[in-house]
Amino acid sequence: MTPRFTLFTSPRSFADARFATLQRNAIGSWLALRPAPEIILFGADAGVADFARQHGLTHVPEVECDARGVPMRSAMCALAARLADTELLCGINADIILLDGLAEAVARLVPTADTRLRRGFVAAGRRHNLNVAEALDFAAPDWRSPLRERVRLEGERFIASAIDYYVFPKWATPSAELSLPMDAPGWDPWFLHQFQRRGLPVIDLSAVVSVVHQNHETAADLERKRRVWARHPQATTRLREAGGFSAMATLREADLLLTEAGLAPPPWGRTSRWRRPHRVDAGMIAKAGHGSTTAAGRNVGGRRFDEAAPVTPRFTLFTSPRSFADARFATLQRNAIGSWLALRPAPEIILFGADAGVADFARQHGLTHVPEVECDARGVPMRSAMCALAARLADTELLCGINADIILLDGLAEAVARLVPTADTRLRRGFVAAGRRHNLNVAEALDFAAPDWRSPLRERVRLEGERFIASAIDYYVFPKWATPSAELSLPMDAPGWDPWFLHQFQRRGLPVIDLSAVVSVVHQNHETAADLERKRRVWARHPQATTRLREAGGFSAMATLREADLLLTEAGLAPPPWGRRALAWLRRHKAMRQALGAKRALQAARRRRQPG
Repeated sequence: MTPRFTLFTSPRSFADARFATLQRNAIGSWLALRPAPEIILFGADAGVADFARQHGLTHVPEVECDARGVPMRSAMCALAARLADTELLCGINADIILLDGLAEAVARLVPTADTRLRRGFVAAGRRHNLNVAEALDFAAPDWRSPLRERVRLEGERFIASAIDYYVFPKWATPSAELSLPMDAPGWDPWFLHQFQRRGLPVIDLSAVVSVVHQNHETAADLERKRRVWARHPQATTRLREAGGFSAMATLREADLLLTEAGLAPPPWGRTSRWRRPHRVDAGMIAKAGHGSTTAAGRNVGGRRFDEAAPVTPRFTLFTSPRSFADARFATLQRNAIGSWLALRPAPEIILFGADAGVADFARQHGLTHVPEVECDARGVPMRSAMCALAARLADTELLCGINADIILLDGLAEAVARLVPTADTRLRRGFVAAGRRHNLNVAEALDFAAPDWRSPLRERVRLEGERFIASAIDYYVFPKWATPSAELSLPMDAPGWDPWFLHQFQRRGLPVIDLSAVVSVVHQNHETAADLERKRRVWARHPQATTRLREAGGFSAMATLREADLLLTEAGLAPPPWGRRALAWLRRHKAMRQALGAKRALQAARRRRQPG
């Protein structure tokens, strides 16, 4: 027989007609489970006691709350563990409809059935967002079928860091180190991490359990709530005391997956071990574009769960745009990001930073927006922080950091397909791939609706484009498990980070790959040579930048594409020609590297002495 388990939640007031409908839909779906679970409702909001009495549920009005009367999550977990008549608990939000699979999944998680689970575990899954305005009729013999079809056509698969239900045995309930109310972000990923840090597995149920979140907040409402909590002094203090944003985990870091065949480890690329050493302060993460769909029903903000997998692997592009209030940069950035959106299959795109217009642009195009990221005093995001955050947030295994003025003209998606580590044993431990750019004056907005918008641009690059130096890196592809540590923290507009980044792979014995022969990218000119030289002089005099460079290995801890270990050509991966190999060998020799470092240091010193 399927074992019973206990669901517990804290409903809002039933006096609000909209929330009353959502909560009746949700709890009605829980009561429809067989065997019927035990259900505990916490809190003293209007109508909760009456609803519990009407349906024969356990009501606990007295529970630790914040100043607004919102129950605290950890207190609810501890009380549920004390009060429940069953061994397995499931904390759940009161707007979640249990559509399919949870009771069956719980039956397969009984610890006696698998020795890996006897000490404890936590199991959770992703949700589908759906607009559900009407009251569901649970008296209908097959009320689930219409809802399943609506989820298939209109549902949006939500991000892996949002946890709306979590199953765990009550003897493994974590201590209440982080006390946050029900509506505060941050508690769910902290809760998952408490199991991992004790060596207990996190299990992803997404493949076998279908749950529906009934939309009741717009993207603007969610963003506003995140900003409020980011400024909340008590929440910030409590998070820091409980380990900070680095003491968090998401379902991407799950140790086991529950499938139709049983418990299984994640695919090789999704293994959770690489993620844990690279945790960073993630801040408040905003996923823009939730709930928006095209007329055909395909989600703009995320792939539909029944969509066929593409042949070419997807990858994640991430960048930090400047303010869209500057008309010139707005045009450049729309050209650049428009070219990324034209790739097939469409990549995941993450935009970092809180400059004017970035959130609106992300929302308009269904992109992921992360406003909170480590910045310098001017508000310019730091490169290493962006890399670490992208590695944590991306849904794909391959990442591509890119500048927001770079048009992807030809070849990148095809190159990425040929860099999948399973295709070449030399790449399995990791790699970084980059290529040179062509500088071009592009003043006008590109028309991506034109059937062949690339052809005129290719011709202009051939006639007017300038092939830029090999030390200037404007895009770099790497697998997220090989993300270097953030030893050198420099902002987006500081020179020196790109060659340092390449060198971090070489010093770990991972190949640098030059894509210049097969990938064509266009840098839209917006600075003159004099502007660039002036910027280099400013950074050469910057005491913090100089100190950070020295601490991270100095000018000798740098590499360029001239020292690439492999070239990607039409025929495949190949070593560089012998002359270039000899030069690369010389450059890597300690004495030569020190000489090159001394040369770069002299150039920096000369710039410091120059006026302007």
